[in-house]
Amino acid sequence: MVSYTPPMSDYIDRRPPVASKYTDVSALGAVMAFLYSSYIVMNAVFSAVLGHVIDNDFKDHANIINALRGVAG
Repeated sequence: MVSYTPPMSDYIDRRPPVASKYTDVSALGAVMAFLYSSYIVMNAVFSAVLGHVIDNDFKDHANIINALRGVAG
């Protein structure tokens, strides 16, 4: 797995500082927190939706292989 932390950190460090009322918040930390929370929300939504798709396909065709192929490709 490739880590994006060093390139993002290098990019953020090269940018000129922006005046902010939150001086103790790291820009890199804020970006990483946003990406992680987005990942959690998308994982919850996609797992529920894909679970319903697989369940409905399995109920209609009684074959889990076709249901998984339909979702996973």
